[in-house]
Amino acid sequence: MTRRPEVPAPSQRAEFGHVPVLDFARMVAVLLVITAHFDVSRFIPGGFGVTIFFFISGFLISRLLLAECREGLSVSRFYIRRFLRLTPPLVIMAIPTLTLYSLIAPEELVWPRITAAFLYLGNFYNIGRDLFGWPEGVPGYGLLWSLAIEEHFYLLIPLLLLLVRGSGHRILIFALLVTMPLMLRFMVFLTLEGHESFNYYFTVTRFDSLAWGCLLTAMLADSKWQPWVGRLRQYWIAGGGGALICASLLLRDDLTQSVLCYSMQGLGLFLIANVVLFDTRLGLLRWVTERSAFRFLGRISYEMYLWHLHARALVLLLVLPAPITASLSIILTLILSAAAYSVSTHYTRNWRKRFSSHRVASIRSA
Repeated sequence: MTRRPEVPAPSQRAEFGHVPVLDFARMVAVLLVITAHFDVSRFIPGGFGVTIFFFISGFLISRLLLAECREGLSVSRFYIRRFLRLTPPLVIMAIPTLTLYSLIAPEELVWPRITAAFLYLGNFYNIGRDLFGWPEGVPGYGLLWSLAIEEHFYLLIPLLLLLVRGSGHRILIFALLVTMPLMLRFMVFLTLEGHESFNYYFTVTRFDSLAWGCLLTAMLADSKWQPWVGRLRQYWIAGGGGALICASLLLRDDLTQSVLCYSMQGLGLFLIANVVLFDTRLGLLRWVTERSAFRFLGRISYEMYLWHLHARALVLLLVLPAPITASLSIILTLILSAAAYSVSTHYTRNWRKRFSSHRVASIRSA
């Protein structure tokens, strides 16, 4: 009898290396965002795709940092690694798009918006746009608001891990980062007329979307909490997490959409990820999600996020029917993203190896 293919569950202990399913999750997240922006259907939750990105980032970054903490965490090397991953693709996207827009629509280049986007302040500009009427300009740069929130979180988390020692204390910190944004969103809901936009874009009000992933990593890394988290590894609990996410999308009242939905989605992703990533019975599912096509789309998901609105802007110049426009936009997004990913990884490969967390661990152990 042929043995069915499987991918083993990753170690619950924070370690370096690839984690099964994360590439697939990134692919799902970016496709949600792209199809929502391309108006394929008004029912596609593009905002939830961003929340998935946040959760993955929090989980993976905290997992790598906690692994590095055992050998001695270098904050400077961590910041260099983030720079090498985020900045080259941004530059590769910025140069041709800004050049093109300056030729075909120079009046639409709003430089305060563009400057804020590339200085990782785009989320604050989006708040000003929605609350005070600041101009938007050409599409494609406003979505860098999510990168700004991630970058703000990256500036904070390694310092927290250095200052707060002991797994129990770190769990408490991440638990606070999960609950405090919820309380802040509620205060904003009660006091600010444009509460939904502010809560969606403001850095601190969205920190819990990343902190839920960090909390899962920290609890799995603690010998006292690991068995408790293991007992949550039940299919019906993962189903409950899915129900929470569905409720956050279906309940359209102001309180849910402005305050509660991010907590509901974060807890739901926590419960689902705990099962899908670490349940030993789901080896076949992990094998399916690790197929090369899914992994490739997951790896270029960042580039797809950066390029898709620019690709759509180019296709719209052709004035085609909506279905053809959406299809061509997706195809062009894939082509541009794959090319940008290839160029970026080729020219930064040696630098990324030099400053990789794996290299830190091997040097320290040697």
